[in-house]
Amino acid sequence: MKSVTQFSRNRMETNIISRGEKMKIMYINNNEITYITFEDAYKEFYLKKRAKGLSEKTLQNYDDAYKYFTNFFDEKRLCHEIDVKVYTNYCLFLKGYTNANDVSRQTYLRHLKVILNFCMEQQYMKYFHIELPKAEAKLKCIYTEHELDLLLKKPNMKTCQFTEYRNWVLINYLIATRSAYKNC
Repeated sequence: MKSVTQFSRNRMETNIISRGEKMKIMYINNNEITYITFEDAYKEFYLKKRAKGLSEKTLQNYDDAYKYFTNFFDEKRLCHEIDVKVYTNYCLFLKGYTNANDVSRQTYLRHLKVILNFCMEQQYMKYFHIELPKAEAKLKCIYTEHELDLLLKKPNMKTCQFTEYRNWVLINYLIATRSAYKNC
């Protein structure tokens, strides 16, 4: 491995030539940060996660998070340019410029957090705390009082079929005894 060292103001930069690639390593306050593009860092992340044996669905989720982030942050830019300000602006970008709901946005950010934490562990960028925004799940439509009354009304014993009566008995039993409720 060949290296050429240059000294500059308050930091030392080293050019390292290995595997035909040229990378710069920057030392700031004795912390080593490697200059690498976000695209190259993601490729390395993806290969390590694939080698680890993660499911295809999980890898696809990481791809989706990467694609959404690179719509905001150019993949050719260097990893060390990502900081808490970029992350915060990306959160606002997702909220303002996409039609995704809160839960989807939080899912993208959760997967991006894993990618960024990998970059921080590899010292491609400075460490910063990644906080996920709160997501409020929308309440699903529930039955109205009138609809519940119709569903829980005792069927006519002379005209109903056995399955209708059986279902009515089971539902009323579960409601009366709260058997379906787990108190954990």
